[in-house]
Formats: sequence, structure tokens, C-alpha cells
Amino acid sequence: MSEFVQKKRGRPRKEVARRNRVQCKMTDEEYEMLHYLCEKNDKTITAVLLDSVKISYNLETRGKVKV
Repeated sequence: MSEFVQKKRGRPRKEVARRNRVQCKMTDEEYEMLHYLCEKNDKTITAVLLDSVKISYNLETRGKVKV
């Protein structure tokens, strides 16, 4: 191996990797509503929030609810 060629290290990146991070502050009441939805649907906080974004986007752009 040439001295200028380096070995690749680590895990290969996915094509559809989630590289963007979002944080938000919420009141206790909003957090309780989110926690209720997580328990009711047996989903993580991330899954509930992503579903909410998809539903809102589809309503805005297509007028349809599709998860």
C-alpha cells in the first residue's frame, strides 16, 4: 500500500442516513400529551414526532392523511 493511500475506517454511511438533529422545548402539559401518544401507540418519541410531521406535511400538500 502506498504511503498516500489510507485505509477506510469505521462503518460505511447509509444512503438515507438521518444526519439532522432537532431539539425543542415544551411545557409539562405538552410533554404529557406526547408521552400519552407514545404509550397509546406503543411508539418512541421520535416515531410519534416523525409521524406527526408526515401527517401535517401530507395534509398541507395533498389534503390526505397517510402515515
